[in-house]
Amino acid sequence: MSEYARIIGLVDVYEALTHPRPHRNKYPPYEAIKEILKNRDGFDIRFLKVLINEISVYPVGSWVELSSNEIGKVIKINKDFPLRPTVAIIFNVNGQNLDEPKSINLVKHPTLYVKKPVDESELKSKVSV
Repeated sequence: MSEYARIIGLVDVYEALTHPRPHRNKYPPYEAIKEILKNRDGFDIRFLKVLINEISVYPVGSWVELSSNEIGKVIKINKDFPLRPTVAIIFNVNGQNLDEPKSINLVKHPTLYVKKPVDESELKSKVSV
């Protein structure tokens, strides 16, 4: 199988997982990556690394909860550190909107980390959007 076919196959699987199908809901990006990694023997490891570095486990636009219990939206991925994006903190630890979002590059704040991804539908029940 050509390299191009293997790349397209991997991207097709990711796209299929992150979009709804008649028989299932869509996977959030982090879950799609986990599913692909469970079956990584079917994919070229070089292309898996590129997918994770380029799209990231937490793609731009993803909601995450930090170890500080603040909730924010990923505004930039750090290609060399896919688990440490730049996050715009939108909600404080009590779930209240901040007057102005504050931007935090997790690479520069080693004590902060993404505790868990937050699904947007779950977000509406947690905080006053």
